[in-house]
Amino acid sequence: MKRTLFYFLIVIVIAGWVGTLIARDAGYVLVSYGGATLQTSLWVMVGMLTVLGLGTFYSVKLAQFLGGANKKLERWGDNKKRNKSLELSSKGLVFFQEGNFERAEKYLVSGAKQGEYPAYNYIAAAKAVDRLGKSAKRENYLREALVVNPQATQAISVASAEMAAERGDWKKCLEHLKSSGKNDLTTDLKKRALIALEDWNGLAEIMPHVRKAPSESKAETDALEKTIVIQQLSRSELSDEARVKIFKKAPAAIRDDDDVLKILCSTLENEKEAESIVRSAIKSSWRPALVEIYAKLGMETLKRRIKTAEKWETRHGNDATLSYCLGQLYELSGNRDKAKLKYERSIELGENKTASLNLANLLAFDGDFEKSNEYFRSGS
Repeated sequence: MKRTLFYFLIVIVIAGWVGTLIARDAGYVLVSYGGATLQTSLWVMVGMLTVLGLGTFYSVKLAQFLGGANKKLERWGDNKKRNKSLELSSKGLVFFQEGNFERAEKYLVSGAKQGEYPAYNYIAAAKAVDRLGKSAKRENYLREALVVNPQATQAISVASAEMAAERGDWKKCLEHLKSSGKNDLTTDLKKRALIALEDWNGLAEIMPHVRKAPSESKAETDALEKTIVIQQLSRSELSDEARVKIFKKAPAAIRDDDDVLKILCSTLENEKEAESIVRSAIKSSWRPALVEIYAKLGMETLKRRIKTAEKWETRHGNDATLSYCLGQLYELSGNRDKAKLKYERSIELGENKTASLNLANLLAFDGDFEKSNEYFRSGS
């Protein structure tokens, strides 16, 4: 209030001063141009120029206001379209989640026509019609997504792979993933597809990425890797060199697995190689299952295995499996007396039905049918 009064007093003072100047001397202005003249007082000219300046100023302001209003109107229209698109898209996604795929398609496509990111709507619409089994429409919507956003190539590839996986078309799933990047989602899709197709070599290639995925537990990846190695080793056309290479490339925990070692030794033609691998595994970690595998190797390494097993007996003399192993080795070598003693020792150390049956066979061969029948009964 005080400031307004102050300004008002200044205006009165200036007006009085200008009025005094006008009364003292009106001044004279002559403007001549092309034969035309204009005569007026100085103060009238000042007033005209002032009015012209103010008119120009406010004309510019009015034009700016009208231009701004037009832009605001355009923004209002754009916002209205955007909000309508969001509303349609949201409804479409809700219907999709509810399983109402026909209505989902309708709303998603309508939202795409007015939205800022139509490619997303078209991809979602493709997923909706894919659930309805409309493959032609699905491909059409995916093409529309690519047209409105050429940068969405990878997103479309991943979406196509997901849809193929849901249909159980694992070959198509892998085809679509060829042009996609490596991330947790694509790695999981590839893993599922390769398992379904039993492509064990392909799985072996992606296992480093599978192990890094946060969704995969160590137990799951270990179990999968074990399956991969066993399936690879079980291929009949592989050479010994190829089998050993697969075995050595596997993680240490897989190489030390009883089932993996059993498959490896049963498929290797080079018995010396198998004997060396199992002996090293037993040296690293004494386990009865490995001793059984060692006993079941062929005749080529029999003498060496007998000597090795006899040395083990100094440390593991009370191990029933080792006694059974020695019984098998002695039997293979033709030394039935030692074999019977070791089978008896194995039975004493723990119930061993296989040892009982083997001992029964040896006793029957020697004509001791009474004892043989006793061991047959205990082993059956």
